[in-house]
Amino acid sequence: MEDKILENSLNQIDNHKGRNDVFETFCSLLYKSIYQENPPKNNPNALGIKRERIQSSIEKRTVGDLYLLKENMPATHYRKNLNSDGLDNPIVVVKYHGRERIIDGSNCINYWFRKGDQTKLFDINLHEIMND
Repeated sequence: MEDKILENSLNQIDNHKGRNDVFETFCSLLYKSIYQENPPKNNPNALGIKRERIQSSIEKRTVGDLYLLKENMPATHYRKNLNSDGLDNPIVVVKYHGRERIIDGSNCINYWFRKGDQTKLFDINLHEIMND
Protein backbone atom coordinates (compact mmCIF):
# COMPACT_ATOMS: atom_id res chain seq x y z
CA MET A 1 0.00 0.00 0.00
CA GLU A 2 2.83 2.42 0.88
CA ASP A 3 4.33 2.12 -2.61
CA LYS A 4 0.95 2.95 -4.17
CA ILE A 5 0.68 6.10 -2.05
CA LEU A 6 4.18 7.20 -3.06
CA GLU A 7 3.45 6.41 -6.71
CA ASN A 8 0.24 8.45 -6.49
CA SER A 9 2.21 11.41 -5.17
CA LEU A 10 4.94 10.99 -7.78
CA ASN A 11 2.32 10.95 -10.54
CA GLN A 12 0.97 14.24 -9.22
CA ILE A 13 4.45 15.73 -8.92
CA ASP A 14 5.24 14.59 -12.46
CA ASN A 15 3.20 17.61 -13.58
CA HIS A 16 6.13 19.81 -12.49
CA LYS A 17 8.39 18.16 -15.07
CA GLY A 18 11.42 19.88 -13.62
CA ARG A 19 13.65 16.87 -14.13
CA ASN A 20 13.81 13.67 -16.14
CA ASP A 21 13.27 11.52 -13.05
CA VAL A 22 10.11 12.30 -11.06
CA PHE A 23 11.73 11.05 -7.83
CA GLU A 24 14.45 13.67 -8.38
CA THR A 25 11.69 16.25 -8.70
CA PHE A 26 10.18 15.00 -5.42
CA CYS A 27 13.58 15.41 -3.74
CA SER A 28 14.14 18.79 -5.36
CA LEU A 29 10.77 20.10 -4.13
CA LEU A 30 11.58 18.93 -0.61
CA TYR A 31 15.01 20.58 -0.79
CA LYS A 32 13.41 23.81 -1.99
CA SER A 33 10.86 23.72 0.86
CA ILE A 34 13.73 23.50 3.35
CA TYR A 35 16.28 25.89 1.85
CA GLN A 36 13.98 27.94 -0.42
CA GLU A 37 16.37 27.54 -3.30
CA ASN A 38 16.95 24.95 -5.97
CA PRO A 39 19.40 22.15 -5.19
CA PRO A 40 22.65 22.04 -7.14
CA LYS A 41 21.97 21.06 -10.77
CA ASN A 42 24.50 18.24 -10.64
CA ASN A 43 22.85 16.79 -7.50
CA PRO A 44 19.05 17.22 -7.48
CA ASN A 45 18.87 14.77 -4.59
CA ALA A 46 21.25 16.81 -2.45
CA LEU A 47 19.53 15.50 0.69
CA GLY A 48 20.49 11.92 -0.18
CA ILE A 49 16.96 10.51 0.12
CA LYS A 50 16.43 6.88 -0.82
CA ARG A 51 13.04 5.53 -1.85
CA GLU A 52 13.34 2.56 0.49
CA ARG A 53 13.62 4.96 3.46
CA ILE A 54 10.19 6.50 2.81
CA GLN A 55 7.16 5.36 4.79
CA SER A 56 3.90 6.52 3.26
CA SER A 57 0.39 6.80 4.63
CA ILE A 58 -2.86 8.62 4.00
CA GLU A 59 -4.03 10.91 6.78
CA LYS A 60 -6.84 13.39 7.24
CA ARG A 61 -6.19 17.07 7.93
CA THR A 62 -8.41 20.12 8.15
CA VAL A 63 -8.06 22.97 5.70
CA GLY A 64 -7.08 25.21 8.61
CA ASP A 65 -4.26 22.86 9.66
CA LEU A 66 -3.03 22.55 6.08
CA TYR A 67 -3.11 26.32 5.63
CA LEU A 68 -0.95 26.83 8.72
CA LEU A 69 1.48 24.22 7.44
CA LYS A 70 1.49 25.90 4.03
CA GLU A 71 2.48 29.22 5.54
CA ASN A 72 6.02 27.86 5.96
CA MET A 73 6.41 27.30 2.23
CA PRO A 74 8.40 29.45 -0.18
CA ALA A 75 6.42 32.22 -1.86
CA THR A 76 7.00 30.64 -5.28
CA HIS A 77 4.26 28.11 -4.41
CA TYR A 78 1.57 30.82 -4.32
CA ARG A 79 -0.78 31.57 -7.19
CA LYS A 80 -3.20 34.52 -7.07
CA ASN A 81 -5.75 33.40 -9.65
CA LEU A 82 -7.22 30.28 -8.13
CA ASN A 83 -9.95 28.12 -9.60
CA SER A 84 -11.26 24.66 -8.94
CA ASP A 85 -8.93 22.93 -11.44
CA GLY A 86 -7.07 20.04 -9.87
CA LEU A 87 -8.92 19.98 -6.56
CA ASP A 88 -9.03 16.18 -6.70
CA ASN A 89 -5.24 15.98 -6.76
CA PRO A 90 -3.54 14.78 -3.60
CA ILE A 91 -1.89 17.12 -1.14
CA VAL A 92 1.66 15.82 -0.79
CA VAL A 93 3.29 16.28 2.61
CA VAL A 94 6.77 15.09 3.53
CA LYS A 95 7.93 14.65 7.11
CA TYR A 96 11.68 15.21 7.19
CA HIS A 97 13.67 15.44 10.44
CA GLY A 98 10.43 15.68 12.42
CA ARG A 99 8.94 18.58 10.45
CA GLU A 100 6.10 18.32 7.95
CA ARG A 101 6.38 20.24 4.69
CA ILE A 102 3.90 20.55 1.86
CA ILE A 103 5.66 19.90 -1.42
CA ASP A 104 2.59 19.82 -3.66
CA GLY A 105 -1.00 21.00 -3.33
CA SER A 106 -0.70 24.51 -1.90
CA ASN A 107 -2.95 26.00 -4.59
CA CYS A 108 -5.73 23.60 -3.60
CA ILE A 109 -5.25 24.58 0.04
CA ASN A 110 -5.48 28.27 -0.87
CA TYR A 111 -8.68 27.61 -2.81
CA TRP A 112 -10.34 25.67 0.03
CA PHE A 113 -9.17 28.20 2.64
CA ARG A 114 -10.67 31.11 0.69
CA LYS A 115 -13.94 29.19 0.40
CA GLY A 116 -14.14 29.58 4.18
CA ASP A 117 -14.58 26.03 5.48
CA GLN A 118 -11.45 25.56 7.58
CA THR A 119 -12.80 22.53 9.44
CA LYS A 120 -13.42 20.35 6.38
CA LEU A 121 -11.23 17.22 6.38
CA PHE A 122 -9.13 16.22 3.39
CA ASP A 123 -6.88 13.26 2.70
CA ILE A 124 -3.18 13.95 2.39
CA ASN A 125 -0.40 11.70 1.18
CA LEU A 126 2.14 11.78 4.01
CA HIS A 127 5.66 10.54 3.30
CA GLU A 128 8.00 10.23 6.25
CA ILE A 129 11.70 10.07 5.49
CA MET A 130 13.18 7.59 7.95
CA ASN A 131 16.68 8.26 9.28
CA ASP A 132 19.50 5.99 8.17
